[in-house]
Amino acid sequence: MWGKLLKPVLPILFLSTMLSGCREDPLIYPSGNNMNKLYIESSPEGAHIFLSGIYTEKRTPAWLLNLEPGSYQITLKLGGLIDSTVVVTLNDNATKTIIVKMEN
Repeated sequence: MWGKLLKPVLPILFLSTMLSGCREDPLIYPSGNNMNKLYIESSPEGAHIFLSGIYTEKRTPAWLLNLEPGSYQITLKLGGLIDSTVVVTLNDNATKTIIVKMEN
């Protein structure tokens, strides 16, 4: 009896447990002497941020700090909307902002 009742609830419990463990501090990557910063906004807000295919555990709007110089693929995902991908190149001591309008 309990198995039938809990089966539809387990995925929701798992997802809520995973999301409640998300960090609130800025995502900081190891770096040398550079201080590359990337600020990401989306419309609507709350999109999940992926940096070169890796989930950052952040949602827009958010800062990504201390990124190494180079090109990064930023992918934003938000339920019900088309994933949006932008490529950004950072040089030493760069601060960039990207604003993405997500569409249905």
